Amino acid sequence: MEYQVKTKKPYGFWNWGTILTFVFILGASGIIFMVYRSQQMSAELVTDNYYAEELQFQKKIDARTAANTLSRKVAIEYMDAQDAIVVSFPQECLKEHIKGHIYFYNPASGKQDRIIPITMDAQGLQVIAAGKIDKGTYSVQVEWSMNDRAYSTDVPFTKL
Repeated sequence: MEYQVKTKKPYGFWNWGTILTFVFILGASGIIFMVYRSQQMSAELVTDNYYAEELQFQKKIDARTAANTLSRKVAIEYMDAQDAIVVSFPQECLKEHIKGHIYFYNPASGKQDRIIPITMDAQGLQVIAAGKIDKGTYSVQVEWSMNDRAYSTDVPFTKL
């Protein structure tokens, strides 16, 4: 009577077939998870009318160049004691009638963007109640016109 000795495979359950199946399932699961996560993220554009604004880009360049010729740039400060945001305009704007707006653009969320019309006082200051602007980092775009010429400037601003 011959006895057959059963030998264990050195790796047991793991062979090329199970390894390939495991890798395929793991890769497919990763792809499915990435598709799911990408569907959950918001895809906000900077503006809804991107193409129309792109056509106006040369006018923005000219407005920024005009703003750089002024005696100083528009400055924005957060006054903690007054709980207000103060926008100060150059001296050339004091005696002129200017029209325009201040656009608080938050790159993280379009819901925090704010547009405020320019209404400066005799000292060239505009005081904005801090409650109108949410906490965050903003790129403040100030666009105005005076003497039939457009001006534009971008100022970084962070409200803590």
